Amino acid sequence: MKRGLSAPLTAAVAVAFADSSIVVLALPELYARFNTTIEGVSWVVTAYNLAVAVTALALVLLVHRLDTRSVLAAGLGLFLAGAFFVYRGTPHVRERVQNWIHPWSDHKVFCPISGQLEFRQDCQSYQEVQSLYSIAHGGFGGTGLGHGIVTGPTGKQVVPDLNTDFIYSALAQELGLVGAAAILLLYMAFVVRGFQVALSATDGFSKLLAAGLSFSFAFQTFVIVGGITRVIPLTGITLPFVSYGGSSVVANFLLVAGLLLISNRANRELAAR
Repeated sequence: MKRGLSAPLTAAVAVAFADSSIVVLALPELYARFNTTIEGVSWVVTAYNLAVAVTALALVLLVHRLDTRSVLAAGLGLFLAGAFFVYRGTPHVRERVQNWIHPWSDHKVFCPISGQLEFRQDCQSYQEVQSLYSIAHGGFGGTGLGHGIVTGPTGKQVVPDLNTDFIYSALAQELGLVGAAAILLLYMAFVVRGFQVALSATDGFSKLLAAGLSFSFAFQTFVIVGGITRVIPLTGITLPFVSYGGSSVVANFLLVAGLLLISNRANRELAAR
């Protein structure tokens, strides 16, 4: 392999490997949503990882030929173009964006669930609105562990999928602003430590792999917490090490194992000097 191509190929492999942890989290939803077999989902995952690797390789190759501003501008342009086409071509995405911008409505709109005219907060954006009410109910100090309002008089969950997608809402209600902020600080400490592991690694592959794993962990946390708090449109993924879900826990423990292996190797090489 030529010396000039070793770094781009290493980066592409590292990004694709780190990105596979996010794909694992999406497997149960792919099974349920598309009603397909594991073979069909495997083709989707393979194509997705291949696209990520090719994109990473193309971007790293651009870094060697263009300056940083040009690369950032190209990446931002590709992101905006992709987001626009997905928004225009996917009704489900348009609905998520609409629920994000206008979760409440003063007039009734068509509800695809009941097939009747209802207020948006009673149909499409019901989860988001109830989640915001739950967070607001917690206030500064929270209601206390086990004292949150999670079910109504009939026993129905006030916030649907509270133990998976909206677990942060329950924590914010019971622990309040102080406890919710403390949880985010723990995630930040984990991500900072992951990037410290990347900086301590001695070879390029380990550096990129540790940075990719740390970024994927931070990105997953940002997507679900940001969606619940209306920073970005909601996407139903798990909160690492908190939400219920077997595949999510396994993927995150594999992520931690990768960081520990890289850190252990870096420490051994440092001690041997």
